[in-house]
Amino acid sequence: MSQAEKPFRKLRYTTLAQAMQEAERVAAIELKEPGRVTNSGRFSVGQVYDHLAKAIDMTTGHLESFSVPWYAKIIGPLIRPIMVNRPTPRGIKLPSGAQWILWSRENVPLESALEHLRTSVARFAATDNLLPHPLYGKISMADHHQFQCRHFELHLGYLDPQD
Repeated sequence: MSQAEKPFRKLRYTTLAQAMQEAERVAAIELKEPGRVTNSGRFSVGQVYDHLAKAIDMTTGHLESFSVPWYAKIIGPLIRPIMVNRPTPRGIKLPSGAQWILWSRENVPLESALEHLRTSVARFAATDNLLPHPLYGKISMADHHQFQCRHFELHLGYLDPQD
């Protein structure tokens, strides 16, 4: 079954605070009753939260970025409006160089991943000058925020707290 065919919650956030509220809610359910949150994705809940944190860390300069091919840098700015304003398509594979920068190979304890995510989001909210996106280039603060909302929607969509 492809990622696009797996069970998925359709989420929509207008602010990163809303996205974090859902992340906190899902984590609280999983921490209280391990295994209650069903996950139709390939990574554990802790790995998902760690991934979201690492993506934010890249925008604030707290994690080294990855490079993309020159042709992707030409296409990136053209597709940016779609990726910022519409749900992120499921099943997109990251370039191999980015895959293991942004995704942990081993399980990450949810407690530490959640704390990492909280720290990363707080740092992101307090930053006025974010780094260019590796694919989309220099983007506005508003677009950075909306891109993170789309990113949370994508990954939290695979996590179902069964409530």
